[in-house]
Amino acid sequence: MTTESDNLYWEIRIKHGNEHREHPDRRDLISFDKACLICHPKRTIPGFQFLRFFDWVKSVYPVTNYSGLTEQYFEQAVENFDNNQAKQADDNIIRITYSLTYDARFNLDIVHK
Repeated sequence: MTTESDNLYWEIRIKHGNEHREHPDRRDLISFDKACLICHPKRTIPGFQFLRFFDWVKSVYPVTNYSGLTEQYFEQAVENFDNNQAKQADDNIIRITYSLTYDARFNLDIVHK
C-alpha cells in the first residue's frame, strides 16, 4: 500500500527529471528533488560509516542510489543520536528516505520505521 507522500515522491522525481531534460542548463528548477544527483552530487569519497549504512539499506529495501543530501542527512542523524536529539534524528531519517533512489514503488513509511 502506498501513501500520499509516496505518490508525491514519485511525482516530484518525474517532474524534476522532466525539468532537467527541458532546461538542461538551469539549476533553479521549480521542483526540489532530494534524490537528484545533478542537483546534489555525491561526495568523491563517502565516509566508511555512511557506506556501511548504504550497503545495509539497499540490502533491505529496493534502493538503487543515494544523493549528496543523503550523506548530509545521515551525518546529521548520527550527530542527533549522539546528542540524544530523537526528534531531530527522526526528521533526518525521514529526509534520508526521500533522498534515496528506489527502483520500485512501495510504502516509504516502512523505511521510516
